Amino acid sequence: MFVNGGRVNVVDIAQALNVDLSHVETAAKDLMKTDSSLQFVLGQLISADYVTSLADEINEKLQEKGVVDISDMTVVFDLPADFILGVVGSNLGTRIHGQRDLSNPRVLLTDWLIARHRAILRGALNASSRPVSVQSLVKEHSLNERLTSVVVEELISLGEISGILSGKGSKDKSTFIPHIYTTAQTAWIEAFLKSNSYIPYNAVKKLDIGDPKQFLKNRYSVGDEYLFLETCILSKTALDRVEGGLEDVAASGTWTEIGGLFPAGVDDQDVAEVIETLLTTKKIKVN
Repeated sequence: MFVNGGRVNVVDIAQALNVDLSHVETAAKDLMKTDSSLQFVLGQLISADYVTSLADEINEKLQEKGVVDISDMTVVFDLPADFILGVVGSNLGTRIHGQRDLSNPRVLLTDWLIARHRAILRGALNASSRPVSVQSLVKEHSLNERLTSVVVEELISLGEISGILSGKGSKDKSTFIPHIYTTAQTAWIEAFLKSNSYIPYNAVKKLDIGDPKQFLKNRYSVGDEYLFLETCILSKTALDRVEGGLEDVAASGTWTEIGGLFPAGVDDQDVAEVIETLLTTKKIKVN
């Protein structure tokens, strides 16, 4: 074992000594009874000195790359993952200088790598006024993709950046949306509604809102202050104005251009839907 650096395969011992494998295995078990620091792993006798050197090698690779995956280490050292995890667990913070990835405990990260990601992402995202994809951050700053998402979520939870991370878990769709951007979106929509008494869904879509109708439904109560139509939402003020116009026509027995009762820009399809609804529900009779 000493010659082999504290790790030797019992098959190799049997061949070197030209003895039956069973004798070597028996001797190995007897040796382990007298030395509790020895371990028998997949037909290999492993000493405490080898475990120490293994921890040092894992740390060396970790410091060199900044990130190490235990599954890769099983291939490099030809040892089972559970054994390497045990070595990491007993040496993390002492011989192995780093920490586990919170999203995947089988991945080790150096403190300096995490600090670098935090500093870069804190600066980049606090300076952003528009949505930023995680993928673009990774490419622009040469970051670790998985760690980037984790750090962004951490910075949000700590209040160090203001916004939300949408599309979590999706490699291509994960995007940071700054609070200042959503505030600007809302302010624009509110101003448009106040000035026009309606807003078309396609105008909201241009604000990078994927499902504008659902977005508006989440913000404004259906059937209360706004009526949700096929292509837009119409305010109660505008609806009352249309209803009043129809009642005037019914009372005077005259006629009017229906489209003129609506805010400019409301689609003909929505005009027809509103008129039909009012004539049915309000029982307005026009000639």
